[in-house]
Amino acid sequence: MSLFRTERGRVIRLEDSPPHNNQPLRTKIVATIGSETSYADGIQDLDGRGVSAPTYDYIVTQFYENGADVIRLNLSHIKLDKIEGIFAAIKAAVRACERENNNRKRVALLADLPGPKIRFALDNYIFHVGDDFTVHFETERPAGKASTVYVDAAPLKMSLEKHGRHGRKLPQRGIQNVPPEVVENVLAKEFTEASSQPAPFKSMMNQINRRIVAGERVLAIVGDGDVFMEVNPHEFDAAGSELKCRIVSVKGGGGAKGNEIKLNGNKGFSLKNVDINVPSFTDDDRSKLDKLLELEYSNLTSDEEPIIAFVALSFAQTANDVLNAKEYIERTLQGYGMDAATARLKSPSIIAKIETNKGWENIDFILDVADGVMVARGDLGLQMDIEEVPAIQKKLIQLCNKRGKPVITATEMLKSMTKSIEPTRAEGTDVFNAIVDGSDAVMMSEETSAGQFPFHSIRKMISIAVQAERYFELKGIKDTDLRQTSNLLRFQEFLKDDFPRIKENNRRFSNVGTALANGISIILTERPGEELLDKLKWREGLYREKWNKSMRQPTTNLITQAACTMSEGEDIKCIIAASTSGRTVRMLSRLRPSMIIIGAAHDVINTRKLAASYGVLPICIGEASKGKGTDDIFTQCLAKRDEDDYLRDLLEKGDTVIFTAGTRLGVPGTTNLLQMRRIDEDD
Repeated sequence: MSLFRTERGRVIRLEDSPPHNNQPLRTKIVATIGSETSYADGIQDLDGRGVSAPTYDYIVTQFYENGADVIRLNLSHIKLDKIEGIFAAIKAAVRACERENNNRKRVALLADLPGPKIRFALDNYIFHVGDDFTVHFETERPAGKASTVYVDAAPLKMSLEKHGRHGRKLPQRGIQNVPPEVVENVLAKEFTEASSQPAPFKSMMNQINRRIVAGERVLAIVGDGDVFMEVNPHEFDAAGSELKCRIVSVKGGGGAKGNEIKLNGNKGFSLKNVDINVPSFTDDDRSKLDKLLELEYSNLTSDEEPIIAFVALSFAQTANDVLNAKEYIERTLQGYGMDAATARLKSPSIIAKIETNKGWENIDFILDVADGVMVARGDLGLQMDIEEVPAIQKKLIQLCNKRGKPVITATEMLKSMTKSIEPTRAEGTDVFNAIVDGSDAVMMSEETSAGQFPFHSIRKMISIAVQAERYFELKGIKDTDLRQTSNLLRFQEFLKDDFPRIKENNRRFSNVGTALANGISIILTERPGEELLDKLKWREGLYREKWNKSMRQPTTNLITQAACTMSEGEDIKCIIAASTSGRTVRMLSRLRPSMIIIGAAHDVINTRKLAASYGVLPICIGEASKGKGTDDIFTQCLAKRDEDDYLRDLLEKGDTVIFTAGTRLGVPGTTNLLQMRRIDEDD
């Protein structure tokens, strides 16, 4: 018998191991959607069905029915003038699936922004191992044995020097006595005068020089590891603007000895272990995001629902990158009629893609303001030594778990399934370990966006996830008491170092507050710019909100630990967590309780945001009724249960559930109520 089945879009377990009987899959599945023309070889399935020209309606429907929770739209491969048609088709298909199933399961759309395009053009150039090649950063050079690296449309040196030169800035004394990492992450070069730190391009060349002086190899990489070139240490000039290189290896090479490769068009460029500090949130990102938000919100009616729950920010290197994107989205939504508080609550969550050494170094600052993280192992493996990536992946997952922020592990998870009906043994183990380590979601790229077996790939990912969850939940242990004791110890172990962590977070928030207060004070006395004052006040408000939540974290820990501990009782069916922003639900999810968490959000977009959190079954209960209390919230949850066949089967009359809510209805971050309630008996 299969370990699971899909029922109207939701994966249901079949194994008979109380008290976990008939529980939904905990791990969330992110599937990348390709264009209608990207499936050049057609789509096949194991039941003999094949589609040579799939439509968005067909692809989305199959994603939905086979168990995908989040659909990723990779905007790197979509031109601006094509977004409207593609988004409209995807949204129509998503809403059609949901309406057909009475909104029983809502999926989320993740809009993955392109980020800075660091690349150079090649005209059918043949890279041959042993040949010389010159990389230019400033002057335009014809293709051949030399090429110029561009960031978007400008040579790299020009782009880096332009970064941070616009607008009036705070005087240098405005950042005195503030740690430099705080300045970099919160004020950045957009806000401050030139400091003792070198300009970005000079910093990059200095990094290369230090590695050469230390006797280390400096590797330049073309494409996705298609070509590796070593910088010639004897011809390097730190004051110059070029790199003299020698080609040391090619991927899948041709030629008589397999030592050459022909490349054409724009290819990516990176330097291993060298930071290229380009802005993460680009003009192209803004243009594409503008179009998506316009399509989503400009003509939103009562029958429509927004579907963009997540925006992924590529190459996030500092908190400043995330803050720029977050502020831009909030102010855009205010332009569509939302007040500031509503815009913050209902803005898509920012998922920071960690794919550079700089992003990893600044991870604490990034996690302060990002809503989640994607472990983007593809570029991370090019930017850093490959042997470092597994440990960083595990640490990133752990850090996100501690913060209660969803973490998506991505890149080449089941890549061989692009053309095969089975993944490799290493891929299966990779997915299994990523889930056991604490990933909320696992993501497929080429497997579902350009592969021959996209829907079978989703099912295979789910089957691996089922086994990983069985292992993590100690399903092999028949002794219920032992399993429950192990879970209780796990909750305690997870939270034992949380007080030192919270203390460190509060210290960092204090430094951030000082930096912002100093900047605002100088503007008010010297008035270097009203626009700058507005931006700094926006950041101050956001950080104050984050600091307040951090100060209340010990209370949140007590409530969520108690809820998970109580859920281990013999007769508990699930945890029902009512939440305005979804934070309490995510704080429960991070503890990985044995019981499913029903995340009851008050609005559609925050319901969709819960689609990426482990072990959460999201439902939308509508706005909290004014003048009524938490009893009314619980009644709204039961009303949703009555509309859902699966929930009716899961929660029968007389069943006991754990219920959490906040007595300040509609106010994010105020959960303070924990109850045991019986279905249909405590109304």
